[in-house]
Amino acid sequence: MKSKRRSGSKGRKIAVKLNPRLWESIKKKIKAGSKGGPKGSWSARKSQLLVKAYKSRGGKFKGKKSRDNSLSKWSREKWDYVSKSGRKSKRG
Repeated sequence: MKSKRRSGSKGRKIAVKLNPRLWESIKKKIKAGSKGGPKGSWSARKSQLLVKAYKSRGGKFKGKKSRDNSLSKWSREKWDYVSKSGRKSKRG
């Protein structure tokens, strides 16, 4: 069976995950954690953490994503952190 390149919710091309079981296992752990957003919720940051963890555990993708499907610029931006008390602090 030939795997096809999927389109995301906004029509962007998405590379196919070659190990979907590994992907789902890591996704479940990241979603349950509080890093990158509240526990049980999903965010762009958690998605970014998922891709990094998937790749570091040997996960691979097939195909290329479209040029506009990238978080690299977003990753380089200077972000503020807000503590539980509501105080802002600069990143790095």
